Amino acid sequence: MSNTWSDGLKEATRKAFQDCRPISEEGCLHMKNNNGSFGTMRSVDLLDEKWLIKDKKAGAEYFFATIDALIAGGWAID
Repeated sequence: MSNTWSDGLKEATRKAFQDCRPISEEGCLHMKNNNGSFGTMRSVDLLDEKWLIKDKKAGAEYFFATIDALIAGGWAID
């Protein structure tokens, strides 16, 4: 697995947060991490600019102060 995402995916991630898309039918934004894990961000958190990702498998929650910090933490839209 790559240790970083492409510039295009990083920009698509920023745009997804700005546009609040693509929100799934479950009301969340699906995320992936370059360490191989996957997570979700609830649409209500996204709209409140609360950058909180919940790991799908482990259930751990990761909070970030900014979108750039989230991306630097290895997360991108899935």
